[in-house]
Amino acid sequence: MEKERVSSFLQKAILTLVLLAIIYIFITLAPAFKPIFAVVKALLLPFLLAALITYLLHPIVEGLHKYGLSRTLSVLIVFLVLIAVIAFAGFLGVPFIIEQVQEALQLLPEQMKEIQSYLAQLGSQLERLPAPLSSHVDEWVEQLQALGVKALDQIEATAISILKSALSLVVIPFLVFIFLRIMV
Repeated sequence: MEKERVSSFLQKAILTLVLLAIIYIFITLAPAFKPIFAVVKALLLPFLLAALITYLLHPIVEGLHKYGLSRTLSVLIVFLVLIAVIAFAGFLGVPFIIEQVQEALQLLPEQMKEIQSYLAQLGSQLERLPAPLSSHVDEWVEQLQALGVKALDQIEATAISILKSALSLVVIPFLVFIFLRIMV
């Protein structure tokens, strides 16, 4: 009985060490596989989203099929309704997004002027600080500027990523149509 417990403990310890080694190796090699992960993500995302939408729409197709419509006609009706809903959402959403971006672009110069005047005012007040405090404040200002640049870079990267993803998302309705058609 005691040998079984020791053996079980050793097996669990060895399994834990092996898992930790695998995790360590994966973390160490992850940067080398980053391009592969990006390609796999770009390829799998449309398929996974299409599979989810198919899963959600399949009961509707089955209901229409049980109602007496052919499977092809049922899929076509659901597909056309899906396309209509997407088009309607785009019809309502795109002008709203364009309006928001235009407003932001119009307000940006004014906000930048306000920030610059505030920073100039703050700079004149900071000049009156003692030397040790002044050096710390200068470091903080540099850190804030670097953080602002990083934030803007992240916003730009996100916008580019969304645009790239939008092209791959066009494929999803067609995949849904195919998946619904072949599901039995």
